[in-house]
Amino acid sequence: MNKILGMCFNWKVVTGLAIMALAVGIAAPKLLLVALPLLLVAVCPLSMLFMMRSMNQNQNTQRDQQAVRETEETRF
Repeated sequence: MNKILGMCFNWKVVTGLAIMALAVGIAAPKLLLVALPLLLVAVCPLSMLFMMRSMNQNQNTQRDQQAVRETEETRF
């Protein structure tokens, strides 16, 4: 996570949206002024989705590791 202007953004989201802005700028330069504000607004919700997904994966990993430990303890 990067803190930009006091807000946390996922670097993958920022990079992806920058690539999209570059592609729009190359393919349709006249649409860049329309697309840029939309891409900037999309940063926050997309970052939140990535954060929720990574937190869910971390919880699942911890739960799996705890289950393995419990099964190992019951064997002995």
